[in-house]
Amino acid sequence: MNEIKKELFEYISDKYLPVLFLAKNSTYNLPKDKKVETLEYIAHQTAGFACNQHYLVGKILSPKDKTLIAMYKLEKEYLESNSGFMNTSLDEIISYRQKLNQLLGVDCNHTYTHFEEGIYPIDYSKETIEKLVKKRTLKETRSFMKQVEKMDRLPCINLWNIFILGQNSD
Repeated sequence: MNEIKKELFEYISDKYLPVLFLAKNSTYNLPKDKKVETLEYIAHQTAGFACNQHYLVGKILSPKDKTLIAMYKLEKEYLESNSGFMNTSLDEIISYRQKLNQLLGVDCNHTYTHFEEGIYPIDYSKETIEKLVKKRTLKETRSFMKQVEKMDRLPCINLWNIFILGQNSD
């Protein structure tokens, strides 16, 4: 998180979850004491009883109907699983990866380490964004990404992560 003040982050009420979130991988170049207007600062609790805290900077995306249905299914599948509490088993990750591929045709080959109850990673690619996000919001999403990428002074291989943020049982 690079020491951005935690007071800048807000939790999303459970009644609005799950959400599809495009998160910056690095926040090194962001102001530490004020928000960047175009970015959303989300705090999120995961891993059941472990109550892991994540502080994410990025943008909430508008999922396609098919994506939203799959998001609810994944949230329901792992709610109260405590995945991420005292580590996550390889079997859980393999099962998640299979469900993700079956439901949405996407993968978590590079982002699986983020998997916990309440946060469900998806590998970022422009093709994945197009597969998951409503067409009417794609132009806005692409514009947002270009604007944020200009803020990064150092080129990174992967500036983004995609997360489904769901309810946590605790």
